[in-house]
Amino acid sequence: MPEIILYTACSLDGFIAPEDGTLDWLERPEFRLESEDFGYASLLNGTEVLVMGRTTYDQVAAFGQWPYPGKRVVVFSHREIAHVPEGVSTTSQAPEEWLKNVQAGLSGNIWLVGGGLLNRGFWEADLVDRLIVTFLPVVLGAGRPLFSGARTSRPLQLIRQQAWPNGMVQLEYTLSRAV
Repeated sequence: MPEIILYTACSLDGFIAPEDGTLDWLERPEFRLESEDFGYASLLNGTEVLVMGRTTYDQVAAFGQWPYPGKRVVVFSHREIAHVPEGVSTTSQAPEEWLKNVQAGLSGNIWLVGGGLLNRGFWEADLVDRLIVTFLPVVLGAGRPLFSGARTSRPLQLIRQQAWPNGMVQLEYTLSRAV
């Protein structure tokens, strides 16, 4: 059964982006380590479908070259997207409805790329199986939260933790589900 994995970077105060939504805060030289990809390649290799919100899609598309060639990407949006790269589709369905329609045909995992509103939608529908959050040693003070307005609390079980000399810390959790 494929897992839905939320893999993201986050400030120490819980934001995935500042209020203006830019991602340049992630590009600081002190956050780069020559021989470390923070589990990205392994995650991407095990991912069959990437899901993201429209704002995240627009940011990724602005990078220039599409970073996910050969991967299926689903953008959750109520607005149509012009000129999408090959493999990209859109849906306006709720996360649980979308998953019900595609889950049977999947063999690989689903990477929940974000942003905060989509993260909340998957979280509130109890669809997130694993969280891998890399905390960067920075306080943004305000911005776009990891789970924008989530109202549901769920117990998490820490299964892995790793720290790097640059101050970054990655925590991996599974959800503790009632049997």
